[in-house]
Amino acid sequence: MNIINLIITFTLLCVVALKGQDSIKKISLFEAASKNEILDVYLYTQLYKTGQKLYEVDSIYQQLNNEIEQENLKIINTIAYARAIDKLGNHDRALDLLVAINSKLDLYPAIVQSEYFCTMGSIALRSMHPEFATKQYRKSLDLIIDSSNVPKEIIQDKIIRIGVGLNASLKHQAAKITFERAKVYEQLLGQNRNSLYLKLNMALTNSYLGKNEVAKSYLLDALGIIKKNKDNFAELRTYGNIADIYLKQDSFELAKKFYYQGLIKAAQNGFKLDVFRFQYALSDLYYKNKQLDSAYIHLKVADSIRNHYNTNIVSEKIVEMDLFHKIQREELEKEMNAKLLKLEAEKKKVLFFFCILLVIGCLILSRQLVLLREKNKFLLKEQLKSIQIEKEPVHSKRIISKTMDYSQIIETLEEVIDKNEIHKDRGLTLEKLAKKINTNRTYLSDAINSHYQKTFSQWINELRVLESKKMLASSDFDHYSIEGIAKEVGFASISTFNANFKKITGLTPSYFRKNRSTPI
Repeated sequence: MNIINLIITFTLLCVVALKGQDSIKKISLFEAASKNEILDVYLYTQLYKTGQKLYEVDSIYQQLNNEIEQENLKIINTIAYARAIDKLGNHDRALDLLVAINSKLDLYPAIVQSEYFCTMGSIALRSMHPEFATKQYRKSLDLIIDSSNVPKEIIQDKIIRIGVGLNASLKHQAAKITFERAKVYEQLLGQNRNSLYLKLNMALTNSYLGKNEVAKSYLLDALGIIKKNKDNFAELRTYGNIADIYLKQDSFELAKKFYYQGLIKAAQNGFKLDVFRFQYALSDLYYKNKQLDSAYIHLKVADSIRNHYNTNIVSEKIVEMDLFHKIQREELEKEMNAKLLKLEAEKKKVLFFFCILLVIGCLILSRQLVLLREKNKFLLKEQLKSIQIEKEPVHSKRIISKTMDYSQIIETLEEVIDKNEIHKDRGLTLEKLAKKINTNRTYLSDAINSHYQKTFSQWINELRVLESKKMLASSDFDHYSIEGIAKEVGFASISTFNANFKKITGLTPSYFRKNRSTPI
């Protein structure tokens, strides 16, 4: 018991010491970030890595935002914060932050714009859009590639990210060429903060290309960097990747060596899930090498860890492993073969039912598309007819008020609309229109409600949509874009125009224009 107590005490002291070092590191990062003269987002991302929970990251952001006075630094901090919360799954909030920055993007220095596009790329990559991510990374690089004021490390980082996007797009040869370009910067700079990232990605790329020996070489170089920079998590991941490659090559002893190194590193740092991964990998390694007792021992340890996460997958495999000690090898092989045959049969059944469901889904979707096309054709014919029928303006279709005579106001209003086309004024308001016809906003609003049974906004938007229908239906206005027509008839934005056009006609403007030749 005394030995156990000593071990526990020693472990707790190590944890306290490590936490103390982390606190000192965090303070120094805060100081550097608040005096960041070159607008380097790296300092902030390192600081946000110290927060494991969303509330911790929020706290870091608020503290930094309160201490930073320079506007450009605040934007860089916000970009780094967006990256951090996106990694934690808060995608909507991250994008909201970037949208706010985007509205003033041209006002910021090139390096700030570059980090904005880089962050957009990272979010796109995590959202499974590698092609879009790569385009954003290229924009990020183009903004700073020729700048003499931007450190080469930042430029190198953007080149590496383009390679990551290409790898995710399965363009591994192009990714390799891009990483080779990044290596040129390393020759100029020497080993730097991007070196580990570059080597790990070069290893991954060569592994994709089937060059396992080259991949191993890069991983071993990465280990050298990790040991100098004390990146424990990256180190144990690298051990695992090297061991995986050796396992593929049937190098039992080398695979075992690196799996055990990773296991020790994971245990030392309290990475429970990684301890499980290495225990499970060693069990699989021993099983493939026919060392069933050792395989069983490692699998049992892995099971004890995995059970903490409420799953029985490992436990089921332990039961299977236990059978290896009770029956002869020949009988076991027969049983495993029978299980494989059964599994294949089940997979075929599942695939068959999936195909049936897919066919049914396609039929339903096709039916819905047919119905939607018919509905759109009907709406289009009706709207095209309405253009021909509506010889007199919409505003002449009155419903006479029973309570008060607004005829003079309406008459004046329609005269102004016909002569001046004031409804096409994008800045038109009820007050402005009332002033134009020498009345007040209340009378004018009541007159419109009474005669047309519409609010001012509904009435003015219907006038504008009618004008746009005439323009969209005529080839004379084909040189106008949809947005140009929207602004021509008085809408302030294309989104408002699209929404009102769809609401009033049931169709989109682009569909209306494209299909306007439909026979009536």
